[in-house]
Amino acid sequence: MKNKYYSLLTCCRPKKNPFIWSQTNMAEFGLDEEDFLSGKDFSDFDKRIRFEIGKYGSYGDPDDGLQGTMISLPVVSSQVKEKIICRGIADLQFIPADVITENETAEYWIINCMQCIKAFDYDNSQYHAKSFFTGDPADDRIIRYVKKFALHEELIAGHDMFVLDYPPYKRIIVSGKIKNLFLKNRFSGWSFNPVMLTRNGSIIE
Repeated sequence: MKNKYYSLLTCCRPKKNPFIWSQTNMAEFGLDEEDFLSGKDFSDFDKRIRFEIGKYGSYGDPDDGLQGTMISLPVVSSQVKEKIICRGIADLQFIPADVITENETAEYWIINCMQCIKAFDYDNSQYHAKSFFTGDPADDRIIRYVKKFALHEELIAGHDMFVLDYPPYKRIIVSGKIKNLFLKNRFSGWSFNPVMLTRNGSIIE
């Protein structure tokens, strides 16, 4: 039985009145979202990232998978972190962060995936390329929008949570182990869209 994989959606299945952040202090440390989606090592990072509602967010009840405007960035509660650690998921770093709610400062964690993999199958994925707008065949592999992801199985086998690098975008991909952990514990804030896997140029049924 093949292992199933999913595209992680970090702004779905929220609580009734969710906390939504739109501002961080990453720039104070010369960082932005891309730095946490590139496989960089943050083991020596000793600062605390702060998440606030800013101009476009709103106060409310923070989800286990925090809602925010940087939709590719996985930020989770301590409960989610502990469950992931207990399952022995490899190649992840948990970077402490402060979520500034209306009444308190809550401790959350940025999940930094150490694996950034170019496993996008251009032949079997369903997507619009930049050439759809420019008419330039040279842009055929510059992604504009993906309708259905297909990934090379041999490149992602054994990884439970990683960054899919498909220029100019990046996206978190998780295995069924992460999905089941999240749903079994009734954590809020994340949803999971299945992706196709391919082997030797063909989709695995």
